[in-house]
Amino acid sequence: MTRPAPSVRPRRRSLAALAPLAVLPLTAGLLAGCGAYESPEEATSASTPAGHPDVGSGTSQPSAPAEGEGTSSGEGGEAAEGAEADRPDQRAAAAAAERAASFGFTEQAVATEEQVSGLREDVRLRQSNTTGTRVDPSECKSALTAVDWSPLLAPGSAASRIDVGSATFRGTGTVEVAALEDIGVVDQHVQNVDRLVQDCGELSFTVDGTFSGEGGAATFELASSVPEAETSQAVESALLWTRSPVSGDGAPATAQVLVGRQGEHAVMVSFIGSSQVADAEFTAMAQAMLDAALAEL
Repeated sequence: MTRPAPSVRPRRRSLAALAPLAVLPLTAGLLAGCGAYESPEEATSASTPAGHPDVGSGTSQPSAPAEGEGTSSGEGGEAAEGAEADRPDQRAAAAAAERAASFGFTEQAVATEEQVSGLREDVRLRQSNTTGTRVDPSECKSALTAVDWSPLLAPGSAASRIDVGSATFRGTGTVEVAALEDIGVVDQHVQNVDRLVQDCGELSFTVDGTFSGEGGAATFELASSVPEAETSQAVESALLWTRSPVSGDGAPATAQVLVGRQGEHAVMVSFIGSSQVADAEFTAMAQAMLDAALAEL
């Protein structure tokens, strides 16, 4: 039986305290070798502070940490107890992060405005030149590159991102909230995800310079599907993918990505890590975080 979640205050700090590439969006990570998420082990050591209970038991419902657990500040010095929450996107992201804290993800990192701007520029450059990516079958390249999207990428929009982690979870959770001038881009993303799952559920791709940055290449097999656990109508897009290296360094990585919207705002909640991320428990936690964000909009 799931116990009521204790009141846990997340300890937040700038995302700069984490790995330099930790601001890569989940879908973009498919093409960029997942950046800081090159392997679940690296995600733990580079992006997840210590002091949290295991949330990867595989049960159908998320379980709360024991009272007094999950509140360590971990490495990196004194953490800020909160973040500015004047805009709707900031309040929504904070609400999702508070919900994540109830599951034990109390070490949290907030992306700065400068990091958001840098992310947008990095993705713009990558999307303008996809010659370094080879996909088999080749007709799936457009389907793969089309899901290289997250709410933060809308230029000029008010946007927030918070990463959450646990020392005993080999991976990272993320919430992004952004006000979009054209909320219809969410419809397009839903269609792109459907296309990837239905037409290109299994493919392989090679990315030049993924790891070395000096002309090396890495090849991956990618399996995309819909999470087995049911989600509510608030979830407009649900994607589960597993990326396994064929050549180069790294370990298999699994991600769940849920997307919803309220008014002019889009919300994306995701987890990436080892195979346990495919469990229904992670779908339930992502759903709860998404619901918390949407309730603030």
